[in-house]
Amino acid sequence: MDVEPTRKYAAVGCQDRSIRIFNVSNGKQKKMFRGSQGEDGTLIKVQIDPSGLYIATSCSDKNISIFDFPPENVWPPCSVTQRSSQV
Repeated sequence: MDVEPTRKYAAVGCQDRSIRIFNVSNGKQKKMFRGSQGEDGTLIKVQIDPSGLYIATSCSDKNISIFDFPPENVWPPCSVTQRSSQV
C-alpha cells in the first residue's frame, strides 16, 4: 500500500493482483485495475512515485510494471509504460 503525495488517495495491492485506489477521506474505492499483466505470481509491492504521476508494482513472477497515475480529475484507463523481467 502507498499513499500519493497529496494524501487524497491510497493505492492498495490485492491478492487477486489488482490495484485498488481508495479515497483516503471517505474510504470509497475510486478505481481498480490489474497490477500484474501476467497470470502467475502475486503483487509484492505497490509504490507511487514522489510526483504522483506513476504507480510501480513488483510481482513474485519477477515482473515490474509501471502505470500512469493521473491527477484526480482525469482517470483514463491505466496502461503499462514499462515492463521488465530482469529483476
